[in-house]
Amino acid sequence: MTKGVNYPKGLLTWCDELGAEKVYAQLRELQDIYGEDRYRPSPLLRKHAENKTRFFSSSIVEKGV
Repeated sequence: MTKGVNYPKGLLTWCDELGAEKVYAQLRELQDIYGEDRYRPSPLLRKHAENKTRFFSSSIVEKGV
């Protein structure tokens, strides 16, 4: 995503910064409102939200790897 659409960070890095719980809740709300599958959170995101875990360790994010 950083190279293809020129995002400053990857989507999973942003998710780590915002918190998987917050991203998961927002996607669930959008899916409930619009009923579209494009807003359906992935099972992996749900797992991270439930366990309150990150996609990357903080040392990797800090180095920008």
